[in-house]
Amino acid sequence: MARTFALLSIWLTIAIGGGVFGSTVVFRHWDQQQRLTLLWGARQLESTLVSSLAVVEVPPSIENLTTIIASASATLPSSLTARLAISSAANRSTRPVAPAARDTPSAASASSPWRIERQPAAAGSYLYRLFVPLPHPQLQDHTVEVVLRSSPGEALWKWWQQWLGINLLLLSLTIVWRTAALRRRRKRLASLNQWIQQLNRLTSLASQAEPHPYHSIEFPTDSHLGDMRAVLEHVGELMTEHLNHLLLERSRSRLVLQNLREGVIAVDDHLEVMLINAAAAELVGESSSRLEHRSLVESVRSPQLSKLTEQTITTRQFREAELSLGTPPRLIQVTVAPLPLAHGRWGCLITLRDVTKERRLELVRRDFIANASHELKTPLAAIRAYAETLQLNEDASPVDRQRFVAQIIAQADRLDTLVQGMLQLARVEAGRSLEKQPIDVAQTLRPCVTAAQALCAAKSVEWTDNLAQVNSRLRSSAEALQTITNNLLTNAIRYTDSGGRVSLQVLVSDRQLHLIVQDTGRGIASEDLDRIFERFYRAPSDRATHTSGTGLGLAIVKHLVQELGGRIEVTSRLGSGSTFSIILPRQADSDE
Repeated sequence: MARTFALLSIWLTIAIGGGVFGSTVVFRHWDQQQRLTLLWGARQLESTLVSSLAVVEVPPSIENLTTIIASASATLPSSLTARLAISSAANRSTRPVAPAARDTPSAASASSPWRIERQPAAAGSYLYRLFVPLPHPQLQDHTVEVVLRSSPGEALWKWWQQWLGINLLLLSLTIVWRTAALRRRRKRLASLNQWIQQLNRLTSLASQAEPHPYHSIEFPTDSHLGDMRAVLEHVGELMTEHLNHLLLERSRSRLVLQNLREGVIAVDDHLEVMLINAAAAELVGESSSRLEHRSLVESVRSPQLSKLTEQTITTRQFREAELSLGTPPRLIQVTVAPLPLAHGRWGCLITLRDVTKERRLELVRRDFIANASHELKTPLAAIRAYAETLQLNEDASPVDRQRFVAQIIAQADRLDTLVQGMLQLARVEAGRSLEKQPIDVAQTLRPCVTAAQALCAAKSVEWTDNLAQVNSRLRSSAEALQTITNNLLTNAIRYTDSGGRVSLQVLVSDRQLHLIVQDTGRGIASEDLDRIFERFYRAPSDRATHTSGTGLGLAIVKHLVQELGGRIEVTSRLGSGSTFSIILPRQADSDE
């Protein structure tokens, strides 16, 4: 388009300048041009009269001569007219006609009898008369008057018409040429636009994380592209190959990133989230698609994390901290590293790792060591105290000696019970598979009920069960089921005072077996419910009242229930008793 405007400007300049220059030349040589026109017309008229008068032997009459001149003047240009003029030889002027141009008829001898007169006429025009003697020896007194009427304005107007016609013709040719060029360019641009569309498609593909990034992209090329065709085809092949390679690498990177257990967040220098994986989104509590391209302050509502990120971008140094994030709050180990971006900018890469379970396990491990040490130290201290008493008190009576020995044996039994419980819990936690087989539920639980009835009778606690109405079989481990029931019944009786009630209910459905142990004892505080299944954990009230027990029974119950594929539920209110429900899955009826 710019080239077209430039050509039009050049044409307009040449048209106006050429017109003005031509007008100047026409106006300056207008008089000479009129004289030349007269002379050329007179020469043509003279040659015609010579051929016409040659056949006349005698002088023609005036009428015949007028007719001959009129017939000869028909061959003149329309701007010239000729007529017969009669004059005497004395009146003929011998003044020669001034030559108008080289090699013209007027360039004859200076004694030529031709003469030109110019007289002003109306409307700014001029009248030119040229007197030509008749070429006949007997008609020396007769001349032919050739008349030309013209004006400078008409000459200029005729020049401008001719010049305008030439320029319009040139303009038309230019327009045709530029139209053809623009059409060729439009076709080439159409091909290039298809190229651009393919490039845009490549860009959109590069911004996506497609699982299968292989694409066969053909760039359209045609003859209108000329020499660029081969180059563009080669570039298209290289770009397709390079893009497929980049997409494959990006797909691998995203696959690795999305399957990391640690959360990863990449932010720019404006704290805007550029990339976030599924683990980080889960820790934050939102979907990754909703968090991308949002501010980190809006995505992760943690002033500490925002402060760490700003410090890392400013100082370009690593930062580490443990923060509480999410709902419910989880302890997150945060590592913030500087991340170089384009154009000398710096962002940061945030790594989030949930260490809640680790810290809880560390706490449990510390508690386990402390509790195990305490539980082992108590019977050992008692045994040592009673043994030293026997050693130092040689005069003790046989009754005292028997009592001390009984206490030593009782503490040794307690120590053995503690060690056996620890060994049993270790075997359960080691994942030792239980041998499952079809068992009769009532027959398997009968020894547990018998022992519980004896304990309740000794402690004056009321006992109830529905074992007599149970007639069902279950594919499970008899030993594990008895261990679960004994531990639950022992705890229920231990924490139920005299006059209370302990019950065992077995409910059977098509797909589940419910084992419910209920008591009216002391109950469990709500803040202790989440920890009663930890090893060696005993409620502060139990430790204060020196209630016997190792703190391993419920931990063993929990792991055995999980090994059997069931679950355990507990409800309790302090001072109102507790209810433990064991839900075990049943196999097909063929096992019953």
